[in-house]
Amino acid sequence: MSHGLGSGYDLSAGTYSQDGRVFQVEYAAKAVENSGNAIGIRGRDCVVLGVDKPRVSEMLVRAAPKNATLSQNIGMTSAGLVADCRTLANWCREECRSYKNQYHTEIPVRVLSERLSLEMQEHTTTSYYRPYGATVILGGFDEDHTKPQLFMVEPSGKSFGYRACSCGMNQSPARTELEKLDLPNLGAEEAVMTVARILHQIHDESKNLAFELELSWACAATGFRHVPVPPELLARAEEAAKRFLEERDHA
Repeated sequence: MSHGLGSGYDLSAGTYSQDGRVFQVEYAAKAVENSGNAIGIRGRDCVVLGVDKPRVSEMLVRAAPKNATLSQNIGMTSAGLVADCRTLANWCREECRSYKNQYHTEIPVRVLSERLSLEMQEHTTTSYYRPYGATVILGGFDEDHTKPQLFMVEPSGKSFGYRACSCGMNQSPARTELEKLDLPNLGAEEAVMTVARILHQIHDESKNLAFELELSWACAATGFRHVPVPPELLARAEEAAKRFLEERDHA
């Protein structure tokens, strides 16, 4: 084996390099950084999830959905390899069904986040697996509907609770915009408008690709269930975002 940096140490997820790195986990994180952008916001009484989906071909009619409903009150969005994102969504749905069958109640968001983080972390320590090339944002309400919950699980299995979080190609500028918000006082419709504005604002225009905006939410207006944002509200949010960018460019 050559002792050059990274040479031979990236053949297995269970192999550490000489300086203590796991290269396959870093490759998985790079796959997330090369994908579209995803954002989650936990407002005063709502959770809003948003993702931009680049249209890779002019012949594409509609990009596949990237937001998913896992149980009545929990949704997810993700960034990274599309196949891995779908696999994790299906895994989470099965975990939600299993929990409800066993305990006769909906799974709490925190518990689902912990279980998903264990599943993703297992893929970083077992030689016949590879790490998932996806970062998952989970949001929703527990069954008592007392307050919204938002968690992000990274390819390494690291999981934290957030007031707002972002992942994907432009996660740093998105995080900068999120830090400016008064999140504890953000209402549901205002949060939808904010997510749409930030996703339009950080979109990588250098690639000259059109993109679709996909937003979903859980709030009092939806009965605390995770559902797609209504088309009329989505259209208003996109119009407001484009108007904001035009005013900024002419300022």
